[in-house]
Amino acid sequence: MKDRSSQFRLIYILIYVLGITLLGSLFMMLFGVIIANIRGLDTSEVMTVLLKGEKNTNNAEIISCVNASKGFGNAFLYLVVFICAIIFLKNDFVDDFSGLRSNKKFYIYYIIISSILFTGIAYGLSELFGLWTEDSENQKTVVSIMKSSAMIPMIISTVLFAPVVEELVYRKCIFYYSRGYKIYVRYIFSIVLFTLPHVITSIGKFSFGNYMLMIIPYFLDAFMLALIYHKGKYNIYTSICAHMLNNILAVILLFI
Repeated sequence: MKDRSSQFRLIYILIYVLGITLLGSLFMMLFGVIIANIRGLDTSEVMTVLLKGEKNTNNAEIISCVNASKGFGNAFLYLVVFICAIIFLKNDFVDDFSGLRSNKKFYIYYIIISSILFTGIAYGLSELFGLWTEDSENQKTVVSIMKSSAMIPMIISTVLFAPVVEELVYRKCIFYYSRGYKIYVRYIFSIVLFTLPHVITSIGKFSFGNYMLMIIPYFLDAFMLALIYHKGKYNIYTSICAHMLNNILAVILLFI
């Protein structure tokens, strides 16, 4: 059973990596074609902006179509990976849920307190470092999509799918595969691998100093989520709940 669980975790990681490196772009282009045809827009222009960025057009309708395509494509990607998580990591869901039930008092207090603390600190860090640097390209994209016609699927993806998908990869799987190393090394793996996808699109678009300041909040968020998972007896529901609450607050603040 352990060997199969290990294989399933590896399959899930590969699906996630394939998703964020290739499938996500393919889904965005697919929805770009669909939405462009529905709106009667030039498909080739939509594809150009999707692939090369908004600087290639001043057409507000094209930009709106591109943001909607990104939103629906991203939501569909996370839905697919979420379903794969349920299929391949079913035992992890079940085992960790049994852990919650066997120690209800501890986990009720732990999840509530850790989630609130994480969300508060993460928000504070975001505001603090926001005084010195711009939002990352990842954050700018999310904000643009949230204000497009893909708002609803993007909110669902951000609040529900992304926390589950990412915590399973960066906490459950990474901690599992690095279990032969000392705990600080396991933290480093989890933190670095979580941080990179969130800031990689910003490489070369900011000065080195601004880029490093941009990385710090993601780095510290990853550290806190790893700490919550570790001190929560490696129960994935602890970091998922903290991640969800943080994303819920971020979405609410975006529309206030």
